[in-house]
Amino acid sequence: MIGVIWALFLTGTTLNVTSFMGIIMMVGIVVSNGVLLVEYMNELRRHGLGVREAVITGGRTRLRPILMTSLTTLVGLVPMALGIGTGSEANAPLARAVIGGLAVSTALTLLLIPTLYLMLEERFPAAWKTRRRVLPFRVGRHEAHDPRAHRRARRPGSCTRAEWCHRAGPGSPLPGGTPPISGTPQIPPQPSLPAPPSPPPVTTAPGTQTPMPSVPVPPITITPSTGPDQPPPGTGAIPGAPATMQQLPREYLPAPSGIRPFPTPEETKGKVLTMDDAVKIALDNQPLIMARIGDYQAQLQNIAIAIAPQLPQLTGQWNGFWNQVPGSVQNPVGQSAPNSLTRTVTTQSRFLTTSATVTAQQLLWDFGKTLAATDAARAGAKSSAENVEIQKQETVRLVKEAYYSLVLSNRLVQVNQQALDRALVNLRSAKGFFDVGTQPKSAVTRAEVDVATGQLNLITAVNNVNIFRLTLNQLMGIPINTPTEIADNLAYAHVEFEPKDLLNETFARRPEYKQIKAQYEQADYTVKQQFRNFFPNVVAQGTYGSAGSDMNEAYSYGLQLNWTIFDGGNKIALYKQALAQRDAALARVRDTELTIWQQVERAYVTVQQAEEAIGAAQKGVESADENFRLSQGRFDAGVANIIELTDAQLALTTAQSQVAQALAAYWIATVELDRFLGRR
Repeated sequence: MIGVIWALFLTGTTLNVTSFMGIIMMVGIVVSNGVLLVEYMNELRRHGLGVREAVITGGRTRLRPILMTSLTTLVGLVPMALGIGTGSEANAPLARAVIGGLAVSTALTLLLIPTLYLMLEERFPAAWKTRRRVLPFRVGRHEAHDPRAHRRARRPGSCTRAEWCHRAGPGSPLPGGTPPISGTPQIPPQPSLPAPPSPPPVTTAPGTQTPMPSVPVPPITITPSTGPDQPPPGTGAIPGAPATMQQLPREYLPAPSGIRPFPTPEETKGKVLTMDDAVKIALDNQPLIMARIGDYQAQLQNIAIAIAPQLPQLTGQWNGFWNQVPGSVQNPVGQSAPNSLTRTVTTQSRFLTTSATVTAQQLLWDFGKTLAATDAARAGAKSSAENVEIQKQETVRLVKEAYYSLVLSNRLVQVNQQALDRALVNLRSAKGFFDVGTQPKSAVTRAEVDVATGQLNLITAVNNVNIFRLTLNQLMGIPINTPTEIADNLAYAHVEFEPKDLLNETFARRPEYKQIKAQYEQADYTVKQQFRNFFPNVVAQGTYGSAGSDMNEAYSYGLQLNWTIFDGGNKIALYKQALAQRDAALARVRDTELTIWQQVERAYVTVQQAEEAIGAAQKGVESADENFRLSQGRFDAGVANIIELTDAQLALTTAQSQVAQALAAYWIATVELDRFLGRR
């Protein structure tokens, strides 16, 4: 009503029948929004979330629907409130009342209702706890009272999974004297899809629980879920969010000496790395990108090399030679003597000669040879520039795929940790039943095998985390032994692609297509260059200098016509070679077009299939979860054997793994489609 009164006051509208109709309409919308928000919070509470978690999650989830409903109504009533059109003044009070009341009430719904809900639930929690106690047994998505719980509680040596988790608590040593592993590096818990809750502990009498004999188990740390807060079942997540996730110690090799250190960005120092941060680091530090940039800079110089003959050429030359020239004379000189007394004498003449000249030369006309060579060099540089973009896009793709693979590996560690928890609980139950004579020894042996298998799977999952972390570091171009921590972004979100525009966008953006077209242009300009080599060159040249011991002035200038008449068929062969290379480049362009088309079609189909697989995998988790709950109850009641329970447990673990793998496959498929579209 606050917003209604102010809206009517500011617009000068009276309180009449029409505005009263608007108030009624506004109240209906506001109540609907409030019910939508509160009911979703209650639903989250019924599925095991705490008060604050339910308020935060409910407010975040229902924010968009409430805003969309309110904004649509407000925008739709603006023309009516303005009174545009003949006879619209009669309905304007209704629209103004709705706009004023709904604007204020939406803000109060989103801010005030969650606050009041949290205050009331924290101040008066008894009613909620009472409602939760009447639902002690949960099967899949449905909750009901289990009449067999009292029979299980009264059976000597019986124990349910929830009882053991309740008694053990997080970090408690297992019976038999096996303490948790300590001092090992930890994988931080990653947010995951919610999973089915565990049944609450069953008691034989108020304040008492059935005792459980000590059973020695293999040395492994478990982190069972505790407390009442459990996520809803059938969504593929791990039951609960474990407070700690023990990881086997992995010591990296020391950094090598004698090489230049790799940069360590600030984003990796004690911070959680987002995918955008990882991509930015890779684009700044990846050595292959630096190498492609260097190749491009080298190709740019080919343009200057090709155009250089078209510019003036200036050379200088200086020569200095010490000369010795032999000669001969007759002796005696100038005297008449008989021939028998005359002889020839060899003499040596020594003198210094010097010269200094400057020559200027300008190509006047070469029938376009130099221009064709320059265009070919430009096309080659363009091809090299696209090679840089190819390397960047490929680096982004590989980094994103490694990031998602690392997130998936973290999820699988959690899945296998929970599978090991269940196997240990089953081992305890089997041992207890064997001690009281209700299960054979083979049940204990089978449970021990399941525990050993769970340990092996957990070790493998932890090792995959380390491997993908090393891979991500290498792709980012940072030290391999960097303890990179990443954020879990493996949540489903629909990515919209417009089919009719995908191929057009691809051929406009793909650097591979631009590169192959640039290579064809280079081959075409080379054909033109080789053809023009059949024609002469016209060159203007002038020389000025001095020579001799007295450095007398000397100069010359004129024109030159250089034309190769016959060179043994060399130019003809070069021309035919250029033609063949151009035809080959054109064929490669056509092949690239088909390849790109096929890549986009295949990637688009893969994204669709991966998105459909997520829903199928989640359905599988729901079924496997319900089957496991039933099998767990039957085994605790003594009417099922260990094989049935183990099969149900394996099916649940496999289904949870498939959900995580389906999510990772979907996001990796979208990354590949973005890469084939030419996006980063």
